[in-house]
Amino acid sequence: MSWKIEQASLRALMECLPIALRSSTEQRRNLIMRGLAEILEQGHGDRVQIVRAVMLQANLPRAQRGKKTLAAGIVVLGGDGSGNLLAVDIDPIANLRFPSLSGALLEAIFAFLHEQGVPFLQALRDAGEDQPLLREHGCMPLAELDYCVAAVAEPDTAVPGAGNGDLFELLPYRRWVSELRGDRGSLANQKGDPFEQLVEATFAGSLDFPAIAPYQTAPRALRGYREITGHDPDWWFVVRGAGNEGDGCLLLTPKQESQIVEITYMGLIPAVRGKRLGEKLLRWTHQLAKAGGFERITLAVDRANHPARKLYTRNGFEILFSETVWGGAIENLGGAARAAKRSRRAA
Repeated sequence: MSWKIEQASLRALMECLPIALRSSTEQRRNLIMRGLAEILEQGHGDRVQIVRAVMLQANLPRAQRGKKTLAAGIVVLGGDGSGNLLAVDIDPIANLRFPSLSGALLEAIFAFLHEQGVPFLQALRDAGEDQPLLREHGCMPLAELDYCVAAVAEPDTAVPGAGNGDLFELLPYRRWVSELRGDRGSLANQKGDPFEQLVEATFAGSLDFPAIAPYQTAPRALRGYREITGHDPDWWFVVRGAGNEGDGCLLLTPKQESQIVEITYMGLIPAVRGKRLGEKLLRWTHQLAKAGGFERITLAVDRANHPARKLYTRNGFEILFSETVWGGAIENLGGAARAAKRSRRAA
């Protein structure tokens, strides 16, 4: 008997998941299952891609030939243009019989993503665990993420954007865009999206995920943020100082069922960093969360971003769990991709 690698339909998900998650911890399995459930509930099943290895049983009568899955990988194509490798693994018996199969499956996943025009792969794994299969095929640990939580504090007397003598105010991003363009109705006659341009400006010199920065743009990031369960544009804000130009942004995601407000993204342009605006943004977040009846605030921070970590610790955030982000540029992953890149350079 031999095997072949194929792309499977979503109908094969329940068959392939137990194999792909075989070596995952319970926490990792729960995170993946919850994430997949949210994707399917949002109607984005087409983003879930399954690549599997099946056993060929040509010597059996046609009526008895079923497809036995030997190994499987689950990938989610993100709105930000990335590919998220949720899980990949092989049946233990198949691993003994076909020791090269897991590597061949991972190579096939890389090739599939390359064909889809995906520029970057990431794989979230439990912090501190080495990933020899990923490492062997070119993936590297890119960042350590800490997922943090804090209880919503009682609001102070200052209200965002209330004209309380503060040099900065917080206002809904759509209102800011309208005011900036001087046209509260039609935005079609303006060149470019000023909000995308502001978010792009906050990326400059950021200490969050520098390894991913070359592949991240504001339009891609915002597409990904809009796909998060609970997204509500009324919870996206712009920080504005003197004049009408934006100095930063605060993108929140309210999750009603769990009574959580997630800080999806918080960024400032370089010119206003170092003025304790981070403290102000957190205070505004507490005020908004309290007014909305929420109980907790969550966020994720790059462990290497020491100023941000100190800010969050100083403001009562505690670590819930941590993850390592593995990955790399698709063109650098896998033997076939690297060979193609060498060939293009030679030409």
